[in-house]
Amino acid sequence: MRKTLRNLQLIYTNYRVIPFFLCISVAIDYTLTLYLAGSREAIQRYEFSPLLRYAMEHNVVIIYLVFTIFFYYVSAYIVLKLLKDEPIYSAGVALILLLSITHLLGGLSWVFRNAWYSNMVMALSLASIALAIASFGYVILRRA
Repeated sequence: MRKTLRNLQLIYTNYRVIPFFLCISVAIDYTLTLYLAGSREAIQRYEFSPLLRYAMEHNVVIIYLVFTIFFYYVSAYIVLKLLKDEPIYSAGVALILLLSITHLLGGLSWVFRNAWYSNMVMALSLASIALAIASFGYVILRRA
């Protein structure tokens, strides 16, 4: 048990590793979307991401996925590196993990195809935005 906690602590404090969770979940999300949607028309009609719909329409999905995963990693890495010695580092990790969970559940939405489930995934997206705004507000108030 102690070794497990120690390993989790090492992952938590490593701002180079945490962004990989987001990248992996994005890759799983889009893989599930492309596999489970059944057709290009279904993705065009029901996919939440306008960028993925655009990429599908213009046949640049692979380029879009590579760029998106690279962008997510770099963004998460920079944010966590900047926050590493700040008291809100844990909020940054929580935000990245919440985004990862949201992407995983978003990919699984093609399995359920249920309005309630899709609304829950949307609520998680909104919670991510709220956490980011609250963290930003905390930093602004703390430095004022």
